[in-house]
Amino acid sequence: MLCCAAAAWAQPTYALRDVASEDVFAGSPASYALKGITLEDAPGEFTVIFWTDPPVKAYHYAFPRNPARLAIDLPGKWKKLDKRLYRQENDTVSRITVTRHPDRLRATLHLKTQQIFEPFIYDSIKGLIFTIKKAHLFMKPLPEGVKATAAASQAAVDGMLTDLSVEALPDGFRLTVSLDQAHAGYNIFRILDEHPPKLVLDLNGVWRNPGETVREVENDAVQRLRVGEHPAYLRIVMDLAFEGKPVVEATAEGEKIVLDVRRPST
Repeated sequence: MLCCAAAAWAQPTYALRDVASEDVFAGSPASYALKGITLEDAPGEFTVIFWTDPPVKAYHYAFPRNPARLAIDLPGKWKKLDKRLYRQENDTVSRITVTRHPDRLRATLHLKTQQIFEPFIYDSIKGLIFTIKKAHLFMKPLPEGVKATAAASQAAVDGMLTDLSVEALPDGFRLTVSLDQAHAGYNIFRILDEHPPKLVLDLNGVWRNPGETVREVENDAVQRLRVGEHPAYLRIVMDLAFEGKPVVEATAEGEKIVLDVRRPST
């Protein structure tokens, strides 16, 4: 039995599964094409739509400073660009530039302010959509084309990841996930056919990650954490620093989920 709980913790039932990487990160074609970028302005917010063929779901974003920018990376192989500069602007964005790299496409929004905004990100039949509130965090109704499960979870949970911490254990590590409200269930699975192997935690509902999407970890059992916002869940991927099936013990109470991850016994 892989899950256990201390007496003071309420332990939801979960199934620890082994999943093939193609079942989790499916839909990676030989190459993507960027058909265009649209900047749509509205009072108090603006939306950036990446029109891609086929639709892309993976992304990373960061806010480099000096000068202020919002850098959005779309992983994958990308075809030659037809356009590298989009002269679209509003009172927050001065222009959008695009550069192609061997493993990703980077779109950079050059900002007119040093303020960091929190994007609400979702994928749809249009492409990848970043909607950014100019004042504070928000939710807006999902447009046509977004999966129905996303709208259902939006109604149930609208929360934020407040902290991720990693603590060393003698034979592994402890991950503590802190939230601003009680979670609505989670799933855990292992991906062992990739290098490095991975352990994945999905939090049901709509959750925002105000921190970095990639977090390096100084631990000999886990290399890094990657956090991705999706319409119906928040995904936390742990790149493991050891081979074999990790042994996982999960405990959860209210606004915290704790995973004790240990190397397999030999």
